[in-house]
Amino acid sequence: LFEARFETNAGETVPVAVNATRIAYYGTDAILGVVRDISSQKAKQRQLEQTKEELEELNTRLQLALEETDTGVWSWDRPTDTVRWDETSDRLFGYDPGTFPGTFESFANRIPDDDLQQIEQQVDHAIETGEQYRAEFRVQPPEGDQRWIQARGVVRYDDTGDPKRLLGIQTDITDRKEREQTLQETKAELESSNEKLEQFAYVASHDLQEPLRMISSYMELLELELGDELDDEAQEYMEFAVDGADRMQAMIDGLLQYSRVQ
Repeated sequence: LFEARFETNAGETVPVAVNATRIAYYGTDAILGVVRDISSQKAKQRQLEQTKEELEELNTRLQLALEETDTGVWSWDRPTDTVRWDETSDRLFGYDPGTFPGTFESFANRIPDDDLQQIEQQVDHAIETGEQYRAEFRVQPPEGDQRWIQARGVVRYDDTGDPKRLLGIQTDITDRKEREQTLQETKAELESSNEKLEQFAYVASHDLQEPLRMISSYMELLELELGDELDDEAQEYMEFAVDGADRMQAMIDGLLQYSRVQ
């Protein structure tokens, strides 16, 4: 049995499979052979090889994307309580490569109780609705710092509609959570600063404006009472005091307006 390429009467070259055997024919040796056109088989083989190459390329890209985003893959078979995941997930949960016991309990042991309760609720919701499973939770390895993980997955059901397994990905989002915490702290500091500014504005509104109004009132009273008796120098002093009071009032008004904008 061998393969060859034959040229047809139409001038086309086609792949063929040749199956030949030696036989005795009227006392002489002869070769009996069967030639079969395998063009369709070869086309399917080329298509399978191309598909295999495309899948290998896609798998390589996916692996690079997972490594770049610090993401691991996982699956959980519910009937057998078997959890399978990759070495990235081992690292995220503080297991040495290949040492993860492969059960939901060994996964749950690394998660705080309140976060674990949230995960179980999200799993139940995904099973009941068929929606995507999503959860963010903390992981505390026996050694090392606490991490934040975002998990996403889908539910697969058996022929009877019972949940068979969940499969998905889990990503380390610790850096994002730390940035969010920093932003929250910064926001709290700004809110505290705004409160202090409002308090200062209140003091400026009441404790500063009251004596300022008294100064302005006395200046107006003096000008009414002594206007004709004031010489040029005294009149200049009076105008200087009134102008200072007006500028102080404008500054206080600006401060109050700024505090309201904040």
